[in-house]
Amino acid sequence: MTIEEAIRAHLVSEVPSVSGRVDPFQPRPTATFPLAVYKRVFTDEDYSHDGFSGYVKIRIQTEAWANSYGESKAIAAEIKEAFRGFSGTMGGGGGVEVGFAMVRDALDAYQPDLKKNVAIVEIELGYSE
Repeated sequence: MTIEEAIRAHLVSEVPSVSGRVDPFQPRPTATFPLAVYKRVFTDEDYSHDGFSGYVKIRIQTEAWANSYGESKAIAAEIKEAFRGFSGTMGGGGGVEVGFAMVRDALDAYQPDLKKNVAIVEIELGYSE
């Protein structure tokens, strides 16, 4: 399982307000709202004089898309709770061992074309490949 697959599985299981509607990068054209979106925005691989150590830190941007500001903020709160302080196997059986997860940033946006409120939460994770 890749870290992205593990993150998606974690969002599906731990963010009930989106009822499993979790997409990579952006909402699909036929999307039903509310939903969550995730994408990797930063990668930092750990190296020593011997080469790649196998440990990676990444930052994932999650987005809670909803019809109202309050709904997007409530979903963002579920996302924060799902990742804040997490360590262990992410994604269930065959998942990825995550050493740590923490909330790094949160902000709000509005998507005028779709008339949707978007609450953005950036999560930092450390794991071994």
